[in-house]
Amino acid sequence: MMEKMRFNNTNSYEHQFAVGTILLVGVGYAFPINKNKIAFTIELEGETSNRRGDVTGVGEDQSFKNKHVSINFGISF
Repeated sequence: MMEKMRFNNTNSYEHQFAVGTILLVGVGYAFPINKNKIAFTIELEGETSNRRGDVTGVGEDQSFKNKHVSINFGISF
């Protein structure tokens, strides 16, 4: 993760970074319709991450952890 944030009122920047691991697992299926020319898709994904990084530039070594689950629907053709 790397981010550059701009503060318009002072015309200054703050850089943030973190290094670590991310695990993403997903499964999905496409249901064919219209003689296999179009498909309706559904996907389930789960992600967990564990990173350590610096936000203020003084080396505070903060821990950033996040987890999420998502369900995606779509049409492919």
